[in-house]
Amino acid sequence: MKIIIFIGFAFLSLLASCDRAEQEIVLVPANYKGHIIVLFNQVNGKPINYKDGKRVYEIPPNGILKTQFSENLGWIGFVEFYRGDLDTRNRIPSFVLLKKVPDNVIVGLMGPSGTQKMDNTSNDRYRFTEFYIGTKSEIDSLLRFTEIIDVSVIAE
Repeated sequence: MKIIIFIGFAFLSLLASCDRAEQEIVLVPANYKGHIIVLFNQVNGKPINYKDGKRVYEIPPNGILKTQFSENLGWIGFVEFYRGDLDTRNRIPSFVLLKKVPDNVIVGLMGPSGTQKMDNTSNDRYRFTEFYIGTKSEIDSLLRFTEIIDVSVIAE
């Protein structure tokens, strides 16, 4: 019994020591499907916006959001995805793994976050995160093409 209590206490201590990130909402245009890139720390980017204590990323029709938000580091739960506006009727299911996405259902898929050097002579970096909106087969097709995106070109 003591070992179970010890393991439980150790687990709770570990969980409490993790940094928590802010919850995120991704709002796309009503009929949007495709790849999304959110570029952080953009001086001329979209101003910071919150709804009910959650970050709101309002994605433009081209799928590229330049935002003044800084990178959202730490442990985060599922991102909320909405199409059109933030009405609960417009919320779409959120997934982390493509293999868990049901066929023929439009979903939001959480993609990778990363950094890329701004140029070859600087240590400054672009910080970004990616998302996908579409059906399982549409997202699978997008994943093949988005691996070769140069973030520095998008940031210009």
